Amino acid sequence: MNHSHNPVKPRTSNQCRIWRHITLYGWPIYPRAQTQHLFKRTLTTIAGTMGSVKVTDLDTYHNVVSGANYAVFNFRDSRRRSSDTDLAYDDLASYAYSDTVAFYEVDVGDQKHISDFAKVERPTLILYKDGKEVERYSKPLPRQLEYLVSRALCGLTEIGGRF
Repeated sequence: MNHSHNPVKPRTSNQCRIWRHITLYGWPIYPRAQTQHLFKRTLTTIAGTMGSVKVTDLDTYHNVVSGANYAVFNFRDSRRRSSDTDLAYDDLASYAYSDTVAFYEVDVGDQKHISDFAKVERPTLILYKDGKEVERYSKPLPRQLEYLVSRALCGLTEIGGRF
């Protein structure tokens, strides 16, 4: 009786998928497409209590921006495919939300009055504190998002530096 079987071949470096991720204080931030199956229950539970808030009117925008806490705004176009930064933003907003940092979204296409007021024409990340714009990244990269949020979490808005 022949009990031969096909042994599992070790993966070659070409077959291995390396996950690119951002880390914020040791917490990995993976693009949602790669981790949704792993953390589906956790993300659903967390997103129900925290995460980004959609801003749809100019009064709400003014109230949030003029507040004492840090406000991270993601101006995105919902009619386009989500970028890596959008996916990282959603994941980060679902667990890095704190009593001093809040996350907000504005749809550039649908909320034209808000994006015009903020002088935003394309996907942009903006950090506000005490009614002032602290940092702005047009067409942001995930690492710029990490940098912006880590500065806000640490209260380091006076330090300069850009990517």
